[in-house]
Amino acid sequence: MKRLVNLLLALVLILSMTPAVYADVIYVPDDDFLDKHVCDRENRGYIARTEVKVYDDPGTNRVVGTLSEGDSVYVYCIWTDALLHKWGCIETEQFSGWIPMAYMKRDYDSLAFEEDYGDQFRHLDGWAYLDEAFLGQEIRLWSYPCSESSFTWTLDNDPESLPCYGILYTDDSGLDWCNINYTWSFSDFWICLSDPTADFETLYPNGAPQMAPEEELPPLPRFEIRPGFTAARVITGIGVVLCVLFTLAVLREKKKEAAKNEKAG
Repeated sequence: MKRLVNLLLALVLILSMTPAVYADVIYVPDDDFLDKHVCDRENRGYIARTEVKVYDDPGTNRVVGTLSEGDSVYVYCIWTDALLHKWGCIETEQFSGWIPMAYMKRDYDSLAFEEDYGDQFRHLDGWAYLDEAFLGQEIRLWSYPCSESSFTWTLDNDPESLPCYGILYTDDSGLDWCNINYTWSFSDFWICLSDPTADFETLYPNGAPQMAPEEELPPLPRFEIRPGFTAARVITGIGVVLCVLFTLAVLREKKKEAAKNEKAG
């Protein structure tokens, strides 16, 4: 009992030394195919490399929509069919369904930025908070430093609502950035500490440094990838083929035996 009490006290002490952690449910589309199959969580943005058909699910040929070249979508989960084709589950305002991932390329995001530039991050010993001078103001949240992708958010006048950060980065233009792990139900975004309210043109009047490296993409598939190659269908198809081959072999043997008997008679 004494050991349990000591563990609980230690836990309370640890929690009192760290910023508040918010539990949030990761959204997953309401999809029958997703409910019945084992899929890998992706939760990354992708861009269509060409026109892409959106199917009701990877097992049917019903088209529910189309992505144009350059369209951006958020892929929640990925499922791999029996032919090793990967299918991504998406949901937009117009439609929800599944797309062949061979026609998509990953959008450069905060995770990719960390993979490429994480060695330049500066980690604080503790946590810092955005300056109270920005309370009540509209600040800009960015996908990653020097990105053109951002949106605005108006801060409350409550100091306790200020975002905290523990990672800093300085870009080639000398602007300081901080990474916000989670706040306001958003996760993994960046704020420009040099000017949290500025838009892209204000921060980079002469253009921003190029952060996303050039990516060598594999060629697009020569033949159209279509639904229908689920494991069950492939197994059924193999079974049918084996059954036909077995039947042909039996008939061939019977024909040989009949010919042999006829010759002997």
